[in-house]
Amino acid sequence: MFAPGDVIGFWSEEAGKRKFHLCISLDGHFIFLSSPKNKVYPTDLPVSCSEFPFLKPTQSGLTIISCVAVMKKSDAELRRCDAKLKGRVSRELMRRI
Repeated sequence: MFAPGDVIGFWSEEAGKRKFHLCISLDGHFIFLSSPKNKVYPTDLPVSCSEFPFLKPTQSGLTIISCVAVMKKSDAELRRCDAKLKGRVSRELMRRI
């Protein structure tokens, strides 16, 4: 349903709220996009909000790509959680990840 590099908004059972996710495989694997927090994890990749022109920028100007939790969602699960395509990131950013 979605391709690597697609940024999708959907209800996340893992986070308990609607969040943005980055598709990282053709097999339905996603990772979280988050706003910066006080605690930084080694698996966090801070990226300029300019990489996501289709999302509202954060106050810090950074978006965190959280590489610690990879979620697998089927097409049926994505339909149930009202998944919507927001935009697509660059190939360069996908290579960095």
